[in-house]
Amino acid sequence: MADIGHYSLLLAFLVSWYTVYAAFRGAKKNTRDYIESSYRGVWALFGLFTLASIALIWLLAVRDLNVEYVARYTSKRLPMAYAIPAFWAGNGGSLLLWVWILTGFSSLLVWRHRRTDSRLVPYSVGVLMLITAFFTSLIVLLYRVDPEMTTSMVHDPFYALMQAILGISGGGLHPMTNPFWRLSFTPADGMGLNPQLQNPAMLIHPPMLYLGYVGMAIPFAFAMAALISRQTGNRWLILTRRWNLIAWLFLSLGNILGAWWAYVTLGWGGYWGWDPVENAAFLPWLVSTAFVHSAIIQEKRGMLKVWNMVLIVATFALTIFGTYLTRSGVISSVHAFARNEAFNVLFLAFFAAIIAASLYLIITRLDLLKSESRLDSLFSREAAFIYSNVVFVGVAFVVLFGTMYPLISELFTGVKSTVGPPWFNAVLWPLWAVLLLLIGIGPVIAWRRAGVNNIRRNFMQPVGFAILAIILMVTLGVRDGFAVGFLGVLAFVLATIVQEFYRGTRAQMRVVRDRYLEQYLPGDDSERKPAEALVAAGALKHLMSQQTRRYGAYIVHLGVVLIAIGITASGVYQQDQDITLRRGQKGDASGFSVVYRDFRTYHEVNREVTSVTLELWQDGEYWRSIDIVKEFYQAEKIRWTKPTILSSAWRDVYVTLSAFDETGTFITVNVKVNPLVPWMWIGGLVLVLGTLIALWPPSRQRIASSETRAPGAVVRA
Repeated sequence: MADIGHYSLLLAFLVSWYTVYAAFRGAKKNTRDYIESSYRGVWALFGLFTLASIALIWLLAVRDLNVEYVARYTSKRLPMAYAIPAFWAGNGGSLLLWVWILTGFSSLLVWRHRRTDSRLVPYSVGVLMLITAFFTSLIVLLYRVDPEMTTSMVHDPFYALMQAILGISGGGLHPMTNPFWRLSFTPADGMGLNPQLQNPAMLIHPPMLYLGYVGMAIPFAFAMAALISRQTGNRWLILTRRWNLIAWLFLSLGNILGAWWAYVTLGWGGYWGWDPVENAAFLPWLVSTAFVHSAIIQEKRGMLKVWNMVLIVATFALTIFGTYLTRSGVISSVHAFARNEAFNVLFLAFFAAIIAASLYLIITRLDLLKSESRLDSLFSREAAFIYSNVVFVGVAFVVLFGTMYPLISELFTGVKSTVGPPWFNAVLWPLWAVLLLLIGIGPVIAWRRAGVNNIRRNFMQPVGFAILAIILMVTLGVRDGFAVGFLGVLAFVLATIVQEFYRGTRAQMRVVRDRYLEQYLPGDDSERKPAEALVAAGALKHLMSQQTRRYGAYIVHLGVVLIAIGITASGVYQQDQDITLRRGQKGDASGFSVVYRDFRTYHEVNREVTSVTLELWQDGEYWRSIDIVKEFYQAEKIRWTKPTILSSAWRDVYVTLSAFDETGTFITVNVKVNPLVPWMWIGGLVLVLGTLIALWPPSRQRIASSETRAPGAVVRA
C-alpha cells in the first residue's frame, strides 16, 4: 500500500502541473479541447489523491511500522479509533489531506459549473490547480540530505534518480513530507500519538477546519479569474456565494469545535487561550465574515468592488498563513508541528507570491472595479455594513499583531516577548461591543438613508428592552459594569432579532390566514380564533421558505448572541479554587463541599489511569459522586489530566485532579464553576442551523429551477 500511495503522489505531481497548463491555455485561447482536458485532469487528481489517502489510512490502521510516518504517529497500543487522527498528526499527512480536500472541492466545482458559458470557470480551475501543484510539489520534492544514508537505503527509484540528477554523494535524499517513505528497518513499536489528539473531538475538529481553509480557495480562484479575464462584474460573486458560505460554515465549525476540544481535553477550564494556532484559525474567519457582509452591498448597490477583492484575497492568504504557522514551528504552541526551515522558506515564498500577484491584478484592473453608486448617508444599512467591516478588520489586525508580537519583539529587541489573554481581552472587548451593536443595527436599518421615523420605528422597542434588561441585572445584584453594559448590548441585539421575526410573521399571517383556516379548520369565525397559533406557525414557515438568506442570517446572529452570553458570564463570574485533602477528609471549594473517598490505579490498552472518587455536597446536601483521573500514556511517556465536567443549562462544574502522592494519601483537586458555558455550544448549533437555512434556496427559486429542468417546460422571463 505504501508503494501505491507513493506512486499515486508522483503521478499526481505530473498531472497537476499539466492541468495548470491545460486550464490556462484553454481559458486564454478559448480552446474547448484544452478546457475539457483540464476538467478531466481535476477528476483524475481527485482519484489519485483519494487512492493515496486510502493507502495512508490502511497503513495507519494495520500499523505498518516500516513506514516512517506510521511509526512516528502511531503505536501498537494506540486504539484503532485514533489511527484516523494520526492521518493529520504530521506534516505529510496533513498536506495530503489539504490537497485531497482541494481536489474534491475542485471536482465539485467542475461538475457544477462545467456547462457554464464563462471564462471564469477554466481560469478558476487553473488557479485551483496551481495551488494543488504547489502543495503536491511540497509533498513530493521537499527533502533533506541525510549523510548517514547509504546507497542501499535509497530504495525508492524516484529519489535515487533525483539524487543522481542533483549529483549528491556521501549520503542520500530523505523525504521530509512524503508520508509513504519506508524505513530501512522496522522498529519494535511506534512513537505513539500525542494524547491531545486522542480525543473524539479530534476526529472532526481538524477536518472541519481544513474544509474551511481549503474551501476559501474557491471564491479566491473565482476572484482571480474575474481579474484575469477582466469580467469584474457581479457574476463571480454570484457563482461563489454558496461556496463562500459553505467554507465560512466549516471555518465556524472548526473554531467552535476547537474551543470545545480545548475545554473538554486540556484540563485548564477555558476554551480559548489566544494561542497562536487558535488565532491563525480565527483570522480568516474574521475577514471572511467581513466579506460575507460587504458582498451583500456589492450585490445590492454595486459598491465596494475593490474592497471585496481585497477581503477575499486576505481571507485566502490568511488560510495559507494559518497553514504555515501551524507547521513552521516559528511560534510556540500546543498545536504546532516541529520546525522545518526548508518548508518555512517555500511556504513564505508561496504566501508572498499570492499577495504580490493578487495586488498586481487588482491595481491593474482598478478602472474595471469602480463602484456603480455612492454611499447616500452615514445612517443606512450600507453604512452599518461598512462600519462592521471596519471593526472586523480591526479585530483581525489586533489578533494578527498579538500573534506575531513574539517575532516582532525578537526582531527589534532580541528578546521574544509574548502577550497573553489579558492583553487580547482588554484591547478587544470594546471592539466586540461595537461589533455586536452593529449586528443589531445593520439588518433592520433602512437601505440608502434612514430617516427619523425609520430609526424610531425599528429601534425604540429594542432600546427599551435593553434598558429593562440592565435594570433587571442591577436589581438581581450584578455589579460588574462591563458585564452589565455588554449584556445590555446583547439584549438590544436579541430584541432586534425577535422584532424582525415578529413583524415578518405578522405580515405573512395576512397572506396565509384564509388558506390555512380553510384547509385545517373550516367553520365559522368563532371556531377559527383558537387557530391563530396555527396560522402564525404557517406564516413563519412561509416567511422563512421565501427569504432563507435573510432569516437564516438572523438565526446566525442569534447563535452569536448566545455564544457571547456564555463567554461574558463565564469570563466575569467563573469561580476557581484548589483544595488539598487527605483520604476521608472534607473541604470547601468554589461553593461546594468536597469529600475524598477513594484512590485507585488501573491499566487500559495504551495508558495507566489514576482515578480518585469524590463526593460533592452543596448547601449541606449530598449532590453526587464523581471520578476524576490523571492518565499516563506509556508509548508517548506523557502524563495527562482529563477534566470531569458536570453540565446543566446554567453552569458547568469543572473538576480536575491537580496532584497526588503515589500512595493516594493526599490529593489536590481544582474545582471551577463556569456559568452559562453550555450556552456557547448551544449557540454554535444555532449558528450552524442558521447558516444551513441561509444556504437553502428560497422556495420560489426551487420552483423556478424545477420548471427549468422539467421536459418541455417553458422558461419564463
